[in-house]
Amino acid sequence: MASATEGRKIAPGSVDKDQAARALDRIKSYLTHTRYSTDDITIRGETGDDDPLVLPRPTVEMFAAILSSLAKGQGVQLLPVNAEVSTQVAAEMLNVSRPI
Repeated sequence: MASATEGRKIAPGSVDKDQAARALDRIKSYLTHTRYSTDDITIRGETGDDDPLVLPRPTVEMFAAILSSLAKGQGVQLLPVNAEVSTQVAAEMLNVSRPI
């Protein structure tokens, strides 16, 4: 089973909101134009003949959701579905107090 330390966290405001919004616009535009496709998405660099990066479509859709939060200045935390966390860690993640 995964531990809580496998998660990744981006603090609120640590990513430029405008840059995240621009990236989100490009990804949303692509996803909208290919909404009926289930194919993987190939990303090519803007320069050079490097091998393209191929991503599963659900990964790109999740990335768009992450960018949406970052564009609003919100922080994001990613945690594996099967991660186990203590009640204290869960309370900290949800920003709530935990009864003693």
